[in-house]
Amino acid sequence: MKSQDSATDVANRPRSWKKPIFGVASWILPGVASLVAYFIVRAATAADRVRGDWLPGLHEVVVSILVIALCAFACGVIALLRHERYRWLGLPPLLAGLGALIWFFPDFRSVIF
Repeated sequence: MKSQDSATDVANRPRSWKKPIFGVASWILPGVASLVAYFIVRAATAADRVRGDWLPGLHEVVVSILVIALCAFACGVIALLRHERYRWLGLPPLLAGLGALIWFFPDFRSVIF
C-alpha cells in the first residue's frame, strides 16, 4: 500500500517547469542587437561618406542582420530544447531567424527549393 501512495504522490505533484529565460531572451536579444547595430551602421555610414563610397554602411547592415538572425534562431532553439514554461515564445523568433539565414545563404536555398 505504501508503494502505491508514493506513486500517486509523484503523479499528482505539479511539474516543475524551467523558467522561460531563453524564450524571453529570443525577443529581447534581437532588440538589443538591433539597437547596437543601428549605432554601428550610423558610425560606418558617416565614416564612409567622407571617403565618397557609393552605399556606405551596406556591409555592416548585412552583417548585423545575420548576427541578429543567428541570435534569434539560437535562443529560440534553446528555449524549445530546454522545455521551458512558455517555450512557444521562442518559436516566432526561431522561424524568423531561420528564414533570414536561409534567405542570405544561397546554398541552403538551392538545397531546400
